[in-house]
Amino acid sequence: MAIAAERGPAAVTVASISERLSSPTGSFYHRFASRNVLLGALWLRTVLDFQQGVTAALNAGDGLQAALHTPAWARVHLDAARLLLLYDREDFVQGEWPEELRARVAEMAERMRAGSLRCARVIFDHDGPEEVRLAQFLIAEVPLAAVRQHLVRRETPPPLVDRLIRTTYRAVVADYRARQRRSDLVERAGDVIPEGEKIMDTHDLLLLAREIVGKVPACMAITVDLNGEANARVVNPKPLSDTWTVRFATHRGSRKPRRSNDRAD
Repeated sequence: MAIAAERGPAAVTVASISERLSSPTGSFYHRFASRNVLLGALWLRTVLDFQQGVTAALNAGDGLQAALHTPAWARVHLDAARLLLLYDREDFVQGEWPEELRARVAEMAERMRAGSLRCARVIFDHDGPEEVRLAQFLIAEVPLAAVRQHLVRRETPPPLVDRLIRTTYRAVVADYRARQRRSDLVERAGDVIPEGEKIMDTHDLLLLAREIVGKVPACMAITVDLNGEANARVVNPKPLSDTWTVRFATHRGSRKPRRSNDRAD
């Protein structure tokens, strides 16, 4: 691993390994069938070691922690992080995988595919195409982009990296949930509005309200005295004006007036 971390996978040759270990070239082939087998095994081991932390976070139902695993792991395993995050699989093994590693590679690929669906479910409670793509962005692409320049400079990722990942993660999740809420509202509105009818805008609603109020012959005024007793009496409706007062009730039960500039004429 030291040679690959210092100079990249291409620098790992039988000769360079033998020189680093001060051992004869022939001894290499007693342990590995070829250079590709050595590099493939190194890449697989590094990927599996990294994935353990992501899996643990997902088991705990914590998508954000899964995203923050990348800088945390890189701080402890700087050389391994440089190998895994700065190079592609093809940099280790070009073409077909060695036969003795193919089963392990296929198993890992299936685990990663299942892991993508699981990430989406943990973060978004769904595993549709959009959720899977967003989860991949949050768990893999954002953390890699945040730590990459530090790995290139052979320095451990600073705490700022965690803040960048955390801020991006929360913003994407918040946007997704807001869009889902809007979609749910539109869907519920479609259940109560006859098909083919449009949802009224504010101006149309005020016109309709003006028409309804204009036909009311009398109104009931209800007041509550200091003892909490309700009193009601019939009053004549006031003439309609072009200024409307809209009151909103807050969750604390208070009522706050708010003027609307919309006109109903």
